[in-house]
Amino acid sequence: MTIYEKPLYHIHRKDLVLNLRFEIIWCFLQFGTLMDHGFYHTLPAPEQLQRYVRRFVVTEIDEPVDFTAPIPPSGFVYLGWVVRGKGIGFTPFGEIVIPEGSIHASGQIVRAPIEIRSMGAIRHIQAELTPIGLTALTGLKGSDITNRAEILAPSQEIFSPILQRLSEATEPNGDMEELIQRFTNVITDLARSPHNVPGYIASAAQQLEESKGQIKVSDLCEDVSEPQLVRKFTETVGCSPKYFASVIRTNAAVQTMINADGKSLTEIAQQFGYFDQAHFVRSIQTFFGHSPTTLRKQINGVIAQFPAGSALLD
Repeated sequence: MTIYEKPLYHIHRKDLVLNLRFEIIWCFLQFGTLMDHGFYHTLPAPEQLQRYVRRFVVTEIDEPVDFTAPIPPSGFVYLGWVVRGKGIGFTPFGEIVIPEGSIHASGQIVRAPIEIRSMGAIRHIQAELTPIGLTALTGLKGSDITNRAEILAPSQEIFSPILQRLSEATEPNGDMEELIQRFTNVITDLARSPHNVPGYIASAAQQLEESKGQIKVSDLCEDVSEPQLVRKFTETVGCSPKYFASVIRTNAAVQTMINADGKSLTEIAQQFGYFDQAHFVRSIQTFFGHSPTTLRKQINGVIAQFPAGSALLD
């Protein structure tokens, strides 16, 4: 079973209509196309936030658009502010409307087809969180928003002052740098009083990332049993450590496949600990819906950073 199967992507703009059919659906060219028009860019997280935030992803589209794109599993969760425009998430739980002015937490994508439709002139600022970032900053459990987005409500005590600060005197068409700084300041305030996350969760996630997913879950158990680690990791991060490792390893393998000219699939499979080339091919097909050979032929000119699948090309 593959996660993504629909190979059709549409962008509609006031003076631009693109109907692009690709052999792959894992969002490389989709978001690459938008980035070619200067719609997306990334910013590093300030040093004091790097325990909780990997980077900021900023979307700015001045003319009205209407596009739908599949969102692949990146292994990470996002805390975002829709300054201008509107989004609709298509998930196994139904449609989730993300209105202008809202703050949302977007969870892990685990074996589910997820699509997002963006409409209007878009201004969207997202913090790409570390595996412990969501729980530490907001108290939310990653498992509560897996395969969905949560719109943070003013009635929730922790979010009331956040929403108030972001909505005060906000001009959707105002200075973008000022808006980004305001969002960063809010997250900085949250980071001053973080919720407790067991140290072994942060340690396990770090080891999985550093090893490119090539470490056994049993080897992550320091002072805790494996069942307890799996339960708490899944609750905090939003997916099991085994699945997280699979996403990290797949991303790293595809990154190598993109950048390492002349490297065979067998060599890449061996480098990332797959049993054999067939195992590697099955893994790629599961996440991408296509074989590595097809994928490799379609990625020429891909931009090295894009909002979804951030671990892939960092």
